[in-house]
Amino acid sequence: MRKKHTPFFLALILVVSIMLNACDQGAQPTPTFNGTIKVGVAAPYTGDTADGGIQIWQGAELAADEVNASGGVLGKKIVIVPSDDSADPKKAADVANGLVSQGIVAVVGHKDSGVSIPASVIYHAAGIVQVTPTSSNPTLTSQGFDTVFRVCPVDTTQGPLMAEFMIQKLGLTQIAVIYANTTYGHGLRGEFERRAAELGVTPLSSQQITRGDKDFSSTLQAIQPQAPQAIFYAGSLPEAIIIMQEMKEIGLKASFVGGDALFQPELIVQTGSASEGAYVSSFFPDMLNAQDSAAKNWVTEYRTTFKRDPGGNSSGGYVAAMSIFQAIKNAGSTDPAQIKAAMKSLNIDSLIGRISFDPKGDLQEQRAHLRIFQVKNGEFTPVP
Repeated sequence: MRKKHTPFFLALILVVSIMLNACDQGAQPTPTFNGTIKVGVAAPYTGDTADGGIQIWQGAELAADEVNASGGVLGKKIVIVPSDDSADPKKAADVANGLVSQGIVAVVGHKDSGVSIPASVIYHAAGIVQVTPTSSNPTLTSQGFDTVFRVCPVDTTQGPLMAEFMIQKLGLTQIAVIYANTTYGHGLRGEFERRAAELGVTPLSSQQITRGDKDFSSTLQAIQPQAPQAIFYAGSLPEAIIIMQEMKEIGLKASFVGGDALFQPELIVQTGSASEGAYVSSFFPDMLNAQDSAAKNWVTEYRTTFKRDPGGNSSGGYVAAMSIFQAIKNAGSTDPAQIKAAMKSLNIDSLIGRISFDPKGDLQEQRAHLRIFQVKNGEFTPVP
């Protein structure tokens, strides 16, 4: 099992990455700027989901590096202001208020729906645009806030698609559900079960687990006598890793199907053969195996800058940041109110597909952005 990173080590990654960026940028001609534009990036940089947050931050940094190398936006240098929310809803208000007090004009974040929702109240009160790469709970954009946008599909799209995939494509009808006691877990589970019921399938059982627990053997032993063909999982990556390992240990032979939070290399690294055959959804393409030249060049740039492969959230952070930069450019202003107006009419091609928003701030054409992968021979393989 991979060694767990300490908060100090993760903080060191951030510092080293910034230094590497500076070194790489130093080899290029230095543009002349007439000021700075601060953009926040709020995500977990510590805790057991920190790597996903660091990916978002690195994606946003890479976007800033690119535009700054070309003279910035409106002649000003983009400065990324990272803030660690530890994936903790209780820290949401403090993190959001802290970023607003630093003079940001917009924010990329947060990673988790349970943090994005309370933070959105602060950003809306300040008139600051919030663009999340990954928060998929419907509540976020159902609050009536005109400052919230997302470059990922919503659970009202993801949950039904996963139900249709399992029932209509795989022919599975004996399904057990495991979901986390989080905003994300409740939302994805509810939308999955709603669509499954419309297709004539009622789960054998629906088991809630607690985020942060380390043993789910009692949950799996309760499910095992039901002889499920598959388990649908709505929750975070750390718990999924343990569940997969424990399924193998007790001999529970059921297909494992999970949501977008599991589309991370760490899933395969830490579970080994226990994840073989599992299906996961994803908001973003598999950049490592992309064939088009733009994606290949982006992966090369990411590796050169951060000395690692991009993860499942890296492209989301990059595109969320680029959408903000384009909105500032279109607005011709750094005034948050004008940035907000420009975001509403944004319509751009991006690394992950076309980005435009409906009146609520949700991504248009969401199904076109959703993908399903299966773990085959230790790799994520697209399901046609």
